[in-house]
Amino acid sequence: MPDPRDTPAMQQHARFKRQHPDCVLLFRIGDFYEMFDDDAVNVSKAIGLTLTQRTAGIPMAGMPHHQLDTYLRKLIHAGFRVAVCEQLEDASKSKGIVARGITRVITPGTLVDESLLEEGSPATVAAVSFCESGDESAAALAVIDLSTGAFHLSSGSQASVQADLIRRGVKELLYADHLNGQPPPRVKATMAGITLAAVPRPTWQFRTVEALDVLHKHFAVSTLAGFGLHQDDPALPAAGALLAFLIETQTAAASQTAPDAAGSTAASGLALRATLSHLRPPTRETDSGACILDAVSLRSLEIERTIRANTEEGSLLALFKGKHGFRTQMGRRQIREWLLRPLGNTAAIRSRQSAVAALAENRIMAGDLRDRLSGVQDVAQSPDASRSIGRHRAIFWVLPIHSPGHRRSRPASPMLRTLWFNNRPSRNSYPRSNHSPPASLIPSSPAHPPTPERAASSKTPSTPNWMNAASSSATAARGSQSISKT
Repeated sequence: MPDPRDTPAMQQHARFKRQHPDCVLLFRIGDFYEMFDDDAVNVSKAIGLTLTQRTAGIPMAGMPHHQLDTYLRKLIHAGFRVAVCEQLEDASKSKGIVARGITRVITPGTLVDESLLEEGSPATVAAVSFCESGDESAAALAVIDLSTGAFHLSSGSQASVQADLIRRGVKELLYADHLNGQPPPRVKATMAGITLAAVPRPTWQFRTVEALDVLHKHFAVSTLAGFGLHQDDPALPAAGALLAFLIETQTAAASQTAPDAAGSTAASGLALRATLSHLRPPTRETDSGACILDAVSLRSLEIERTIRANTEEGSLLALFKGKHGFRTQMGRRQIREWLLRPLGNTAAIRSRQSAVAALAENRIMAGDLRDRLSGVQDVAQSPDASRSIGRHRAIFWVLPIHSPGHRRSRPASPMLRTLWFNNRPSRNSYPRSNHSPPASLIPSSPAHPPTPERAASSKTPSTPNWMNAASSSATAARGSQSISKT
């Protein structure tokens, strides 16, 4: 009797499974994603899929291809890591076995699809390393938000790193495997009280030499000094290990995209996969100018989650939801960051208060600003990069200016700059504050010369009367101030 596993498709499945032994492999066959052997058994128990057999002795479970996102959400919430193996050519036109390849590896910390993310909640992946031996050693942390490309480094006591894990919304933590897959005591202490997945990684990836090598290659530099980092920075081992993990799981291997004899790339789908080029260089975050809340305080204050139900409903952040709450996801993330890392500098606090006061006192301006922001999508704008760009780049190579959300949202930018410039608070109201907007918000000249994009009046939104009046008032006020000074 022939071996049921000795078929081209099953041999292909076995090869991909060897490449990703710690993942549930979703193997595309026609209109279904199939799972075999232990994957089928474990998933059927966890999320209630029907367990069948492909042939005698080979357990199988599957799902329709059009319901992939629904089942991915269930698998991730059940704690599984998932590798998606797609058909890379039309089965009806292929000769022999259909070409397949791993197009996505989805883990709790590498979610970029909005359908898989909790609304407004970050899903980041981090790596932790320790500066010295001993359970009380200081720790270093590297955190990447794959959807935005943000790459942050920090170091300090284990308590401060634990607070960073909460504030950054880390869902997956990598550590050097010294105990055959079991987290050592100091890693357990760092994770205490936090719900996240702990992932063991090869210890050699946390060596400084290997970490520097992968960072230099990815960012195409010979030194990290241009990023403000020293070669002996304690967070570099964690940064290199984290980047190596993402290169391994989120990009296509060269062997999978090699051209065939005809000169074309057989795995053409893989050739369009992410290159992680949207990752920003690692930056070290300092505590200057901020009020640092430890993990206990973050939980006790119920800023993001309630203690009893562990839900956002009833938390401080939930106050900003609803009809008069967030207008963009970028704003939601910014408010979350402000609440979890409040200001500790008096001048900065007064400056933020004055901006809030301007909106509180001018309700017409606030209403118009709210309406215009409602049409702005989640686009890449410094310093807050876009989830939509990260999401597109997770599968295809997309430049920010090619994003549909960016094209639809760009017309609002000149109007928003004009709105702030003409209506920012008077300096006399808060003499000790710095009310100047960031340089990126200051128009190039008071006259605001029209650009080619604004030339078509039918496509340019009209300026509200209150903005023209405010502009005249602001100009007159500035003029009177100049006269009084001379």
